[in-house]
Amino acid sequence: MTRQRKPASAPAASWGGWVLAAALAAGGGAVIGWWIVAGQAERDALLRVQVTLVNRCELIDAAFMVVSEPDGARATFDRGVAFIDTRKSSRVYLTVNDKFPGFHFESPKKDAAPTVVLTAECGLSDRVDRTIDAMRDQFRPRER
Repeated sequence: MTRQRKPASAPAASWGGWVLAAALAAGGGAVIGWWIVAGQAERDALLRVQVTLVNRCELIDAAFMVVSEPDGARATFDRGVAFIDTRKSSRVYLTVNDKFPGFHFESPKKDAAPTVVLTAECGLSDRVDRTIDAMRDQFRPRER
């Protein structure tokens, strides 16, 4: 007479390890998910940026404006300073004021911060020089 053996069952301690590992994985996933969501909310937070213009183009400051991307917010300068409301994850740059169509100028982009200094450099190439000369003729400061 042969006896049949019962199949071996896993010890109770081994199941406890699996339960602990699953709980740690779920907790870790929750922490990572919270971190991603909180980080996105931080990047999407509104920010008022004070932009100071360093104008090295011999043009009036009103010839320039600051633009943020990707939201497209725009602001003009008053006495060399502009305020723009945008998101913390935005980038800001100088361009020609919308009041003066037909010209193109764009400065390098900078990350949005509470204060940003943007410089208008106009002597970079022959093409830029020709554009700036045309703008100088049209936007020369009025003498009183």
